[in-house]
Amino acid sequence: KPGKISTKTEEVASILQCHRCSGDTCESPCLHDGYFHQRNMCLINGMCLGDYPCIGNHPPQLVSGESFKAKLADYCPQYLQGDVCCQEDQINSVSSLITAVKLAIGRCPGCYRNFVHLICMMTCDPNQSEHLQAVSFAEEKPKAVEKLRLHITPQFAEKLYNSCKDIIIGRSKAINLICESLNCTMPKFYEKLGENRYTTLKIEYEFKGGTKYREENITALQQSQLITCDTPVNGEACACGDCP
Repeated sequence: KPGKISTKTEEVASILQCHRCSGDTCESPCLHDGYFHQRNMCLINGMCLGDYPCIGNHPPQLVSGESFKAKLADYCPQYLQGDVCCQEDQINSVSSLITAVKLAIGRCPGCYRNFVHLICMMTCDPNQSEHLQAVSFAEEKPKAVEKLRLHITPQFAEKLYNSCKDIIIGRSKAINLICESLNCTMPKFYEKLGENRYTTLKIEYEFKGGTKYREENITALQQSQLITCDTPVNGEACACGDCP
């Protein structure tokens, strides 16, 4: 069942230039009880309230400022060139998550690259509105997004999980640290990623087909955007024990 959004929706709807959906009747760019943004416009941009990003309403913009460029180079280098849908304060917000996860999975470059690709895509990609949905907003500041829904194909979900699931730290699998369980499964993995204990923003990962929602202005992320764990990254690859 689709998630409910905050009761304070009129201001958000005017920002998004979007109509609220009624039951199963939805007008693009809406879907069910959540909001989609217009294509070619940023869904989120900048920070509004703590770790909550602001709902956006403008086209992607060129990266500017040396400090911002340096942080992008450290965390999301694939977005140094061209237009982006993020600001420097957003990179500050996700950097703690990326740093923490690197401690667990950084020994396998393929897995780490896939994870960073996922986080940076949600944060900075100029086409983020094709995959992301704003689900709920902060009561104290309706422009602040509390929860996002990311649409990914089951194949995308499985490929990312499989690239990371065999990494060993000490006597345990690294993925168990992310799942906070000795018996991590793919659904549990994405559930814990979405709970995101490093920031207040929550993510709901929804496994959908890549074509089913195109007419409703959404396309799920495809597995072709990921690599396998044995793929070298900058000349380095997973050890055999971490990538059987």
